[in-house]
Amino acid sequence: MTIASKDRTELLVRALSLSDADRAKLAQELVDSLPSDYAWGDHMKPDLREEWITEARRRIAEIDSGETELIDGSEVMQRLREKFGA
Repeated sequence: MTIASKDRTELLVRALSLSDADRAKLAQELVDSLPSDYAWGDHMKPDLREEWITEARRRIAEIDSGETELIDGSEVMQRLREKFGA
């Protein structure tokens, strides 16, 4: 099944409206849904791919355990504007 670019964009916009924790869980579920022989190498070096998967899982575990404080994107942007005067 192919998804039209417009539909993919709508899906992305909806996904980005989720909380940080829900987006992280969704991202993990999407990665986990790919076949084990998915051609990541077309997009990323295989050794780097494994490092990113490990890092993503580590971050999700921190979120799930409450170890990491999530900050809403709008708050991050506001802090950056205050810090850099933009």
